[in-house]
Amino acid sequence: MAGDALILIENGVYAISKYSTSEYLSAEDCAPVFAVEADVLARGMSTDENIELVDYAGFVRLCTLYDKVVTW
Repeated sequence: MAGDALILIENGVYAISKYSTSEYLSAEDCAPVFAVEADVLARGMSTDENIELVDYAGFVRLCTLYDKVVTW
């Protein structure tokens, strides 16, 4: 997963509870995980240091850093 990243948006931020407690995120070769802060706050959630919160401008910036963007 080198060179990849995961950005959680909208209802996808509900995955935070699974990812933030996962040992997988502490692995050195893990892709960085981001979440849109407004989406996290709108759902009354919080996160830990394994997930970096970004604003909408940060979301756009991240999308431009990678060759392919896949959503579903």
